[in-house]
Amino acid sequence: MTEETLAAPTAFDAQKRATELAILDALRSVVDPEIGMNVVELAL
Repeated sequence: MTEETLAAPTAFDAQKRATELAILDALRSVVDPEIGMNVVELAL
């Protein structure tokens, strides 16, 4: 039998989250020219 170890949950990283939000914010300005929606709304 083998034992599986689960990774401990990582602590919240405020700097990483701020970077993720900045990227999402920038992607909101990228618009699909045919549909007229941003890539975040399109879930691309």
